[in-house]
Amino acid sequence: MGGGGSDGSDGGGGGLGSVKNALGMGGDDGTDRERIDAAERLTQRYADALQERLEERGKWDDVRASAKS
Repeated sequence: MGGGGSDGSDGGGGGLGSVKNALGMGGDDGTDRERIDAAERLTQRYADALQERLEERGKWDDVRASAKS
């Protein structure tokens, strides 16, 4: 097959675009970027709170040492 069809990489059509849209990864309205940014902020807040809790309990150095090995 040849031709000038879309490969779907823009999320607008084609096989890949349909899969992206079904997974909520398509569209050009910026919603996905907003959701990703919000998820990253939430993840960072969780990581900060976890680190603070581990530091308070004297466990932070153990976790860091464990991560190195």
